[in-house]
Amino acid sequence: MTREEWRLIPGMDGHYEVSSLGRVRSLPRIVRNGRHLNRCRGKILRPFPPNKGYPKLYLGADRNVYVAHLVLEAFVGPRPSGLVAKYADGDPANIALSNLRWAQR
Repeated sequence: MTREEWRLIPGMDGHYEVSSLGRVRSLPRIVRNGRHLNRCRGKILRPFPPNKGYPKLYLGADRNVYVAHLVLEAFVGPRPSGLVAKYADGDPANIALSNLRWAQR
């Protein structure tokens, strides 16, 4: 059985983590809303219905991202120019690190 490892998502100020199995979670934090402080509990996020089979999430107000890109950026490194996420088994719903790599289109 594969052990799930969690890492911070680069560029998200420590608010989100992604796992080696392709799950994404928000971390507990305190958010300022005007003059008030609100506690946000951490939770596992569910990707919205995939577009052509590719799971996506909204992170923050204007960040719409593919979950496969989050996994690769956290565990492999930044996306090289011109490369996209490729799936070893051809199934875009399988977003585990062991199934992903950066490659040409």
